[in-house]
Amino acid sequence: MEQKQSNESLVRERDFYRSKFEGMEKKIKSLTTDCAYLKKDNDGLRDRLKEMNKQGVMIDISHVSDTAFMKVLEISEAPVIATHSSLRHFTPGWERNVSDEMLKALAKNNGVIQICFGSDFVADRKSNPNMKVTVKNVVDNIDRVKNLVGIDHVGLGSDFDGEVPLPEDINDVSKFPNLIEELLIRGYSEEEIDKILNGNILRVWKAVKEFAKNT
Repeated sequence: MEQKQSNESLVRERDFYRSKFEGMEKKIKSLTTDCAYLKKDNDGLRDRLKEMNKQGVMIDISHVSDTAFMKVLEISEAPVIATHSSLRHFTPGWERNVSDEMLKALAKNNGVIQICFGSDFVADRKSNPNMKVTVKNVVDNIDRVKNLVGIDHVGLGSDFDGEVPLPEDINDVSKFPNLIEELLIRGYSEEEIDKILNGNILRVWKAVKEFAKNT
């Protein structure tokens, strides 16, 4: 009986937070932007982001407008993440990617960009529609993050379910050894690779939880 009551309590708690955060997510979308191509802003965003910080919820800013991206970084006191974005440096005009200015602001927040593997995200196929995109282009993006803001701010976002074309040599999880091999070829240490694979995102997760605990 005691175990059953404990399980029921956990279910109620889970359902409470699920409904709370689903509602919060919808409200944030309405207050910021539905995607990178819509330009909206609203001061009501501040209260929602503060509440997410307080509750220990990781904030994802992939594919929002530039204005929303910078506004979130201005408001959030905990590190944030861009879970499936790449760099606009390699895709001029591709607004769903992150500019150098945005990347620097994300690093200042102590956050992480998780590189999307989509061919259109890691290389300029708009200008070169016949170019063959490979894992090397993915690592080019990782290289630039490391060189511009440091190894502590880059991870992997993949986006295998994102309905975008992917390089053949990194189009599912079985191909991850290709990515790791390319990192090793370029001189990345095992410690740096560990940070890219999971260390950096786990650091942010811990920081978000610690902030909530101490708030």
